[in-house]
Amino acid sequence: MGWEQEAISLDEWIYLHPEEEDKRSVFLNLDCALKYIHEHGYYVESFHPSHIFILNENDCYVRFQNLAPLSLSVSEKQIQANLFQSSVLQIGIHSGTLEHIQADFLKQNFDEFVQLLPEEDVPYYRGIIQRGSVVYYSDYMLAKSNKDLKELAGQIDHEEGSVQSISEVNNDAINDVIYQEYVKTNSGAFISLVFLPMLFVFLFVILFLVFGGWSFLL
Repeated sequence: MGWEQEAISLDEWIYLHPEEEDKRSVFLNLDCALKYIHEHGYYVESFHPSHIFILNENDCYVRFQNLAPLSLSVSEKQIQANLFQSSVLQIGIHSGTLEHIQADFLKQNFDEFVQLLPEEDVPYYRGIIQRGSVVYYSDYMLAKSNKDLKELAGQIDHEEGSVQSISEVNNDAINDVIYQEYVKTNSGAFISLVFLPMLFVFLFVILFLVFGGWSFLL
């Protein structure tokens, strides 16, 4: 792929881009990559910033180093855990406590970190850390942006122009290249893992209806 030659770790990127908006931008793209990974049947094993890379000096290009296949029986828990781990990482970076932050301590003492976080992101982090919400940061930002725009639309003179909604952040084309080896090897298997049981159930119901009961098993 060639991009690894121009890759720097997330901790190096944050050191070079310490502004809050730069952090929020890379976190948004990190979340898009995480969502893409989940949608293709994988989860992230490590959120250590030395295991996450920014490619081509562009924070849209985020590569997680350690991935593993989602397990169908616990996939929701694995996704929930990834969102929790990602939020702990982000809060640790925002607050400058990444080297020392403990997940359990953060969960029990979240209010102590609030003043160190971007005000507009506090509801999201609170939901993930304290309530176990399963919401992607990119989806939260989209919903919040469109809500803000609707409120703004009520305050301006519509004759002067209309307020346009913010479209969903979509890095799929980028992530198709970054994670191509995972997409090629696992997408078909994951689809089979998810849909084959559903197909068997469907066929079972059809047979039950056609034969009028359990006689087809005898």
